[in-house]
Amino acid sequence: MLLGRRLQRTDCNSQGTNQYSPQLRYNLHSLYPKITSIEMAVCRILLIVLVIINVCISLYEVQGQEDCSHQGTTRGRRFAIAFTVNYEGVVNITELSISVVAFSNNPTTVTVSSKFQIDGIPFQETFEIQPRGFHRVSVPSELILGPTYERSNKVIELTASSDVSVHGLNYAPFTTDAFLGIPVDHLGLNYVVMSYEESNQWPSLFAVVGVEDNTQVFATLTGTVTFNGDTYASGDVLDFIVNKNEVVQIVSDRDFFGGSIIKSDKPVAFFSGDLCARTPGSTCDILSEQIVPVRSWGTTHIYTATGSSRDSSIYAIYAYYEDTIVSVPGLNAITLQPGENFKR
Repeated sequence: MLLGRRLQRTDCNSQGTNQYSPQLRYNLHSLYPKITSIEMAVCRILLIVLVIINVCISLYEVQGQEDCSHQGTTRGRRFAIAFTVNYEGVVNITELSISVVAFSNNPTTVTVSSKFQIDGIPFQETFEIQPRGFHRVSVPSELILGPTYERSNKVIELTASSDVSVHGLNYAPFTTDAFLGIPVDHLGLNYVVMSYEESNQWPSLFAVVGVEDNTQVFATLTGTVTFNGDTYASGDVLDFIVNKNEVVQIVSDRDFFGGSIIKSDKPVAFFSGDLCARTPGSTCDILSEQIVPVRSWGTTHIYTATGSSRDSSIYAIYAYYEDTIVSVPGLNAITLQPGENFKR
């Protein structure tokens, strides 16, 4: 959803933003050769988190001082990843892969593994990336989550000897999405579910990945879901425990989950999206994104458009805090409450 574009802070001379270094602006087709230019251009939804509040709560601002020495929120040495379900009709032909970009001037050793056993054997692959290079590794399709509620160990753990950036690709013919991974060091306790409201012919969903044992999770829902035989409606709080390298996927009863508030007592990796969304158009496509925790949100963002008269990009602004004031050039200011969104 944010693939191929970037959000950027407008201060600190652009240092520490979530962007690629100049040496790494490689052609996306070299990473994802099976995605055609048409597939990349059609019906893309961009979900942009924008929080405007009077007190700066950005992770990068401490006691009124900007720390411009950080490397953003997407570089790290340990990642916990889950692939949410793709459209049911293509499950048997779905291909999963992870592309790893190295930033070190020295070779980087990377291990990708999962405790989930395939034919009685856990998945593991170790490889070396050349200085400032990248490597794409295929992941067994058995590691994709199912179309309904699931609790499993289909978690992919990636460790690296130096900082890397990680991109996950969930590919099937005519329904493909990719996401940018967030390292464990930059995970958080608070998240907002982001999905596409007009796609309720198919369900919204979210997945919580544990990185510590006995993590308590509370989800204040905006849609209806059946969980362990009980039905939860909008406004209800669903709570459960997730352990390290365990994932819990919650799938709505064809309702909109966008704006659901997720809280945990220990850091978790969080993914959300839609099984198959019309964004807009006559055909649908999977939406899957690893969501940035609230603690890493900012107050100023730049969004871009293609400039084409056929551009169908959709921008959604979600709020986490009460009385969030959103200012967009050319529009009247908008006040949002927790979980509310504004689309453009």
